[in-house]
Amino acid sequence: MINHGRTLLLNIWAQSAQKQQAGYEYIPGEFRPLVLPTALKTVRRVLFGSNPDQRFLNLRARELLSYVHQTPVADYLYKLDSRVTYWPEATDSSFKYLPALRLTQISGPSRSVAFGGEFTANNSTGRANRQYTMSLQPTNYEQLLSEENEVLLVEDNFGVLIKEINIDSDISLTTQTLYEPKPRGTLDPANILPTITLPETGIKLRLERLSTDPVTFSGRWYIALEANPAPAITTLFPSLEMLGEPLFLELFGLTDEEPYATFKNLWFDHPLPAYRLAGLVMAYIYRVEGIRAHSNG
Repeated sequence: MINHGRTLLLNIWAQSAQKQQAGYEYIPGEFRPLVLPTALKTVRRVLFGSNPDQRFLNLRARELLSYVHQTPVADYLYKLDSRVTYWPEATDSSFKYLPALRLTQISGPSRSVAFGGEFTANNSTGRANRQYTMSLQPTNYEQLLSEENEVLLVEDNFGVLIKEINIDSDISLTTQTLYEPKPRGTLDPANILPTITLPETGIKLRLERLSTDPVTFSGRWYIALEANPAPAITTLFPSLEMLGEPLFLELFGLTDEEPYATFKNLWFDHPLPAYRLAGLVMAYIYRVEGIRAHSNG
């Protein structure tokens, strides 16, 4: 099976829509997702989040498998099937996966918008493609100056596209930090509206105040975010190490049987994080392969 190890790692159906997502690689059409035991479901949830979308799955798998291919356990991956489409990576591949934020004003007088923060997806959910609707609520001047009052509201559309983005005409931001918002207490209320944070992100935004405000307080914006997973090598170890001995026994086994003994030694004893992750990922892939082989008789 082409991309055998990667396919087992993702454990999802092949769908034509996947080809539009960053980091897409071939998934055999004959593959059927496998029913995983609780231990493997738990590992997968840490690696990919509770409800990952395709962008998150692709980019997180890309990082994890890069560690496998750069360590000796790559031989075990090739034993499953040596045919892979994603390695070695093209020299310009990183530029294909830059995060982006696009903004479209739907209604109201035109205002400039400032954004700041890291375009990083939430590890716990695994949602990298996010869509929001932001509304500027009518209010009076006294309410605007109140620290407790929110004049900006953001709704999470939970993946439902309410408007197709026109990449050529809409604002497209691909920098990690376009603008760093100041603390609210230091803003000049004469020309700046309060900041608001996009749900499940660290991205803050604020709107320009118009000279005609508060009479013109109104407006709606559609925000489309293409975030990237935080690096697994720097963010996943606390959660992985808390999985506990019973789960590790199921993952690596009770005996010194190979290849699990090699994977186990890498995870528990190797000083380099990349090797540790490679060992754990390969143990997971081989356990899923065992389920696949058994289901096929």
